[in-house]
Amino acid sequence: MFQRKDMRWVLAAVGLSVAPVPSAADSGNRYELPRDKRNVEPCLNLALRAHPGTVQQVLERKTDKGYHYDFEIKDVKGAVWVITCDLGRGRILEEQLID
Repeated sequence: MFQRKDMRWVLAAVGLSVAPVPSAADSGNRYELPRDKRNVEPCLNLALRAHPGTVQQVLERKTDKGYHYDFEIKDVKGAVWVITCDLGRGRILEEQLID
């Protein structure tokens, strides 16, 4: 059987094994998005403001300049648009009409 002093070592070992390890990019809040992904909602709002409709698909692309999202939006007239947004700056980079 475990004695009291042995139990303290077991609890300490379990506590260390499940403790979160902060990464180098961690800003102190482990639930916060990295800087180059913080503008997901503003990008989506800009895309829907430019072409009101329903989002059909969202694709994430990592580039050498950060992350880009491609929002595929079917507008109210039935046209399908692909809106590319830079998540780091929160700006639309490209709008393309798909036939």
